[in-house]
Amino acid sequence: LFIQRAVNRVYFGYEIPTVMYLSLESAFVVILGPVLAAIYDFLNKRNKDMSVVTKLTWGLLATSVSFFFLVLGAHFPDSAWQTSSLWIVIMLFIFTIGDLMNSALGVAMVTRIAPKRMYGVMMGAWFLVGNALAASLSGEFAGVANIPQHLQNKAEILHIYSAAYFKIGMAGVIFSIIAFAINPFVKRVIHRKN
Repeated sequence: LFIQRAVNRVYFGYEIPTVMYLSLESAFVVILGPVLAAIYDFLNKRNKDMSVVTKLTWGLLATSVSFFFLVLGAHFPDSAWQTSSLWIVIMLFIFTIGDLMNSALGVAMVTRIAPKRMYGVMMGAWFLVGNALAASLSGEFAGVANIPQHLQNKAEILHIYSAAYFKIGMAGVIFSIIAFAINPFVKRVIHRKN
């Protein structure tokens, strides 16, 4: 709804459908997946690769920081109180980097921590807990970005979205700090298992 309500989607007289922006993440996954794999391979060959836990934490931080680009874009609206589409593109680019670092690597971390006989159960738990947490948090965050039906003032709408994205970004940064703090403990658990 943010893209539909508060983003200038008109270029050269053509209005870009909202769904086109949502498909950008898929395109970025296809483009950035091999790039990240090459970076990981490059670092691994030089014995400088980060642990899975560290990559997950950096991924969470990247995902969190991506929301601040929407906040920044809201500070530079056009005369119709709409932000540039470029901020959405930048946000989705950084968000996708974080998402790529989290989604596949989470499964890798589960296989490193869980006993072999528990792989299936732990994988299921990873996805179940992850999806349940995501559903719960998305409901909370949607409430923060709720625009009252009667509200038509575009400046106020943009302010509500900006404040919501700031809160989402800050929540993610706080979780990232916690993850960085417990990172050494989790590395020790993985190291003991191996």
